[in-house]
Amino acid sequence: MDAPPARPHAPRPLGRRAAPVTWALAAANTAIFALVLARGDPRDPDLLVRLGALERGRIWAGEVWRLVTAAFLHGGWQHLAMNVGALLLAGVIVERAIGPARTLGLYLASAVGASAASLLAHDAVVAGASGGVFGVVGALLTLELRRAGSLRRFLSGPHSLIVLGALALGFVASRIFPAGLPSDDFAHAGGLATGAAAGWLLTRPAPRSGASPWAFGLVLAAAVTAAAWPRAGTTRFEAAELERELHAALRREDAREARRLLLVADARGQRSPALDYYGALVRAHEGDLEGALQVLRGLATGTDAPLRDEVRRAGARVARMLGYRHATGDGRAGDPERGLAYLEEWCSLGEEQSCRDAAAIRAARR
Repeated sequence: MDAPPARPHAPRPLGRRAAPVTWALAAANTAIFALVLARGDPRDPDLLVRLGALERGRIWAGEVWRLVTAAFLHGGWQHLAMNVGALLLAGVIVERAIGPARTLGLYLASAVGASAASLLAHDAVVAGASGGVFGVVGALLTLELRRAGSLRRFLSGPHSLIVLGALALGFVASRIFPAGLPSDDFAHAGGLATGAAAGWLLTRPAPRSGASPWAFGLVLAAAVTAAAWPRAGTTRFEAAELERELHAALRREDAREARRLLLVADARGQRSPALDYYGALVRAHEGDLEGALQVLRGLATGTDAPLRDEVRRAGARVARMLGYRHATGDGRAGDPERGLAYLEEWCSLGEEQSCRDAAAIRAARR
């Protein structure tokens, strides 16, 4: 007797059963967003990183838990609403079909897969539930493919077209109406692929081989290992963080701490116009006015606003100190012509105070 044809794992009749995991995930994302709001601006990358967002440097330092916690943080109400809305629409259907426990596992695996894809693809601060949500949508598509029975019927089916159309619409909308944080297509693709693969495995026909789940687990583990494996290098966030700390040290007039941070940047091989500017300020604070002015002179025309404006103001202050030092002698033989040249140089760059100071020195020489 021939064996009956294999049947896919039959999704449960939808009915009106509750979807506790989907609603719990939606509630958790909303509650955590409220906690973030209580701490500050959810659009602030510093705050998100402190609370568990995805950031390469922290992951490479061993904070692998961020692969999951990042999926529960959001950069604004719109960001949260889009993800929770999509989760409720797709998650209820998927959970009623495959059950709560499998839905939770699929969601978390998709979130981790999304985080790994994002880490491997680019250097950015990433937060949001969209990786897990895209995983649920991927599972929804596999349910529809199982139901359709063939790729042709799947692609022409109304349900499939609605879901695929919604994905396309979401892609366009995220460009037109950015939601707090830039849209991370790498995380979306990683979550979608992970969820689709997990959904396909969870609805595979009987008899089921034990190899497929192991293969899925190994691929996911390999992606996570490749993304989280410690490595050298300074991330964009770490570079910006050091510059902010350096700026704060200079505002406190803590030249010792500023010099220490400059040494850290030098050891990392970190370079930027902002670091050169801060280094010039430290030199000026330490008394090396000539060296500071040389650096500021090079930055005054080669950087973009607003840093260029800061550089010119700082250069004018240093030129003023040098101008009066040479004009008065400051306890040594004076060189009024040289002092005047410093002021006229910065006057030519549009620094009005330098023009007034140069005029005052010329008037005093008459």
